[in-house]
Amino acid sequence: TASFTRRAHGDRWRRKICSPRPATRGAIRSRQSEARNLSPSMANVELVRFPNAAALADAAAAQFVANVTVTSAPRTVAVSGGRIAKDFFQAVTKLVKTQGALLTHVHFFWADERCVPPTDAESNYRIAAELLFQPLGLPRENLHRLRGEDEPARAASLSRGNGPIR
Repeated sequence: TASFTRRAHGDRWRRKICSPRPATRGAIRSRQSEARNLSPSMANVELVRFPNAAALADAAAAQFVANVTVTSAPRTVAVSGGRIAKDFFQAVTKLVKTQGALLTHVHFFWADERCVPPTDAESNYRIAAELLFQPLGLPRENLHRLRGEDEPARAASLSRGNGPIR
């Protein structure tokens, strides 16, 4: 994996490759070679630390809302579950309501989903629906969920556009 740190002077970035491989001479040369071959788009990545999950969720929500409300043109985003999802969805909802922003032009797609119905407590869709979509009154036609209740091959087929995505 790669991690990036900002140098104390200037805007140049130093790339550091972290690997579980042993620190032999060959491994060190290999890691240095890997660092030089990283994508140029990775050169401007900054690692930002937060004191807790709530601070991370608030910062991510602020950035998300700023990015999707800069225009009223249709926007698409991919969402998933995870430990931070609940805090993030709540922070977005609070911020949107506070700012009076609209997300009716944003279409939400799923990056992953568990193989459960949307009413199941483990469903990523359910968490988003309860904490984000319903409180903000987002249009149903903007919610493009993965059908976790279906057999996986069928759900994948539907998500590729071979049928309705609802």
